[in-house]
Amino acid sequence: MRSLVAPQHRPIWFLWLGAALLLAHIAYYMPYIADDAFISLRYAQRFAEGKGLTWNDGEWVEGFSNPLWVLISSLFFRLGLDPVHGLRMLGVASSLLTLSVLVYYTLAARLPAAVLAVGMLTYAACAPVAIWAIGGLETSAVMLLFSFATVLCFPLASLPARGATRIIGVLLGLICWLRPEGPVYTIALLAGLLLFMPVPFGQRLRFIVLLGLIPFTFFMALLAARYAIYGTLVANTVVAKVAFTEHRLAYGVTYLARVLLSFLPLLLYVALNLLSKKPRPVLPDVQAFLRFVGVVTAIMCAAVVAAGGDIFAGSRALLPVLPLLIIAVMESARAGLSLLPRRELVLLGIIFILHLIVQTLNEDNLRAKTGSGWTQTAREIGLALKARYGDEQPLIAVYAAGAVPFYSELPSLDMYGLTDKATAEQADNKRRGQGIAGHELLNVEYVQSQKPDILLLDMPGIDPFCRENFVEDCQKLLKNYRRGTLLLADNQLVNIWLLNSSTKLGGKGLH
Repeated sequence: MRSLVAPQHRPIWFLWLGAALLLAHIAYYMPYIADDAFISLRYAQRFAEGKGLTWNDGEWVEGFSNPLWVLISSLFFRLGLDPVHGLRMLGVASSLLTLSVLVYYTLAARLPAAVLAVGMLTYAACAPVAIWAIGGLETSAVMLLFSFATVLCFPLASLPARGATRIIGVLLGLICWLRPEGPVYTIALLAGLLLFMPVPFGQRLRFIVLLGLIPFTFFMALLAARYAIYGTLVANTVVAKVAFTEHRLAYGVTYLARVLLSFLPLLLYVALNLLSKKPRPVLPDVQAFLRFVGVVTAIMCAAVVAAGGDIFAGSRALLPVLPLLIIAVMESARAGLSLLPRRELVLLGIIFILHLIVQTLNEDNLRAKTGSGWTQTAREIGLALKARYGDEQPLIAVYAAGAVPFYSELPSLDMYGLTDKATAEQADNKRRGQGIAGHELLNVEYVQSQKPDILLLDMPGIDPFCRENFVEDCQKLLKNYRRGTLLLADNQLVNIWLLNSSTKLGGKGLH
């Protein structure tokens, strides 16, 4: 039994083990990809083709939330690579590289071999890690950058070397280019350092200011670029999504509760370790670091609640802090294995089995497994629209502004306003903050004024657009439209609605 708790001299073997298990887990969730990934790809494709960071010709609106991700994605088009495969490769690489963050912490904190194995297995078994490795968005990259920046702060007993400080700052700066809430990650990390670095306050404050200047510079550069390109300091997606209302707050609290429940076995294991009255050898620098991690995680959870949670599968909004929970699990395992290794191994086995069961059966994770087919249907719809109407270039109005606009390459109106400036900026919209962020700002009068040639209101696999609060709006909208059908490659028929007065459609679209 001694070999299980002896210091690990060859962590590379555990790295390969974790990578193999994670890849198997990722394969289980194929072919999931988020529809929003295709919003980024549409911008990336147009940028690569020399049309600028635009959604439609002549319209300059920042309808994406991940500028750096879009620019990286544009390279796939320039190089002639499949962009979907490219995004997935980036996601998988980020998820795998996060394993090395756990190895780094293991070496820095001098964790035993068995503890590293616990961390690798637990991380690889987390469904959100597997889901967002192939989800097409920047989530896994943010997780890698933030977890690496966090572990570089260990130990807190002394200031990091100048080189490490610069690396931490650059990592936080890159997050600012990847996510609109990027500055929150910096604030969370700096707040934790301010509270728990056991160095004189003046020295601590100077260090935090110098560290914070690096991501601040990144953020200011982003603002300058945004203003130069779009004439605004705030991305259109932020304008369309952000609203601080009781409804949004309640949704955020519910979302956080669901995420916590999905990791309940791990949280209970960490809590049992913290509440145990038995003396457990915890090094002072480890204790301070765990408190630091706790504060950082709490700030990020509060930010997610304030933003109203998230609609995507797989706990996306809190995935970047998941490696911090894994570190807490690893430290709990170190404490337990140092006292009663046999009993602790049995407990860890039980916890791991429960963790697997909860991850597999969790409803938010199941959505990525069972509900991923509709993006493939959206792709087929987009390709069918391109084949039939590509020459006429009619304006299509959509409520899932991802795969359909990307594959159709037609001018597109996002009825929820993520890629439409006029919809997002309607301050008098009574729906703002009363629904799901980014999926509530329909304005029938505005849509009618744009006279879209085609309305796409039925997407097989997801709820139709004309439901619940939008029933009356749809009745108004459809007065000037006639029903048509679109034949997909698999002989499936999809309803579309054609503008009666359109000069671009002719007789196309009727069966």
